[in-house]
Amino acid sequence: MHGHRSVLLLSFGALMHERATASEVDALRTLYKEMAGAHWYRKSGWLEDGTDHCTWHGVTCKHASVVGLDLTSNGVEGALPSALATLTLLRSLRLHGNSLNGTLPAQMCKSLTHLEELDLSKKNGLSGTLPPQLGMLTRLLRLDLSQNWVRGTIPSEVGRLSRLRVLKMDSNRLSGTLPAALQTIPHLSTLSFSSNWLSGTLPSTLSALTALTEFNLRNNQLSGSVPMQYENLTHLQRLQIEDNYVTKTSALKTDL
Repeated sequence: MHGHRSVLLLSFGALMHERATASEVDALRTLYKEMAGAHWYRKSGWLEDGTDHCTWHGVTCKHASVVGLDLTSNGVEGALPSALATLTLLRSLRLHGNSLNGTLPAQMCKSLTHLEELDLSKKNGLSGTLPPQLGMLTRLLRLDLSQNWVRGTIPSEVGRLSRLRVLKMDSNRLSGTLPAALQTIPHLSTLSFSSNWLSGTLPSTLSALTALTEFNLRNNQLSGSVPMQYENLTHLQRLQIEDNYVTKTSALKTDL
């Protein structure tokens, strides 16, 4: 009886895995069709009969589940399809250097909770505001949304990304102040928001980010002075705040 139950459980597990794999393949097919796959520069294997999806260009799998998708500078066009949310075990999504548009989907942020790297940077065209659900990607180590058209304020929920090492959102249209919640990301080594419309003063609380080596806020509308507390950022190689309205009062090595 026990052996029969084990066989049933194994069969059920295999069926569930097969269904999950099929849904992932469907998601990849949707991505290809909705994002100009026929015109991609590199597309070996995609939608070819009899090919394993794990062998398709840019796809990385573990135990037949998609854990990585790298279509860097590949002629990918359009909005991120909702089907991406099906790839729930995805750890790395790299689509930088393409022609993306639309917004960063909230549902994708809610579903891809295994993501460790999200790179949608380099001359893409994402717009709209950042969804608060971005804070649900709690396993992220690297987030790069640079060189898009994202506007609005930086949601305080980014403070939930406690494992983050790199946060880059240069060359967008972000406005408002730097959220105090940034101080709760203890391992952050790169924080870069250059060429936006950020205003207000530099929060002294960011001196808690003692792992920072790069801090780039140049070309914004920041004002006030550099907090003396920033001298505690002993690993910081340089604070880049030129092209703002900030005055230097600290001994910290600073570009003004």
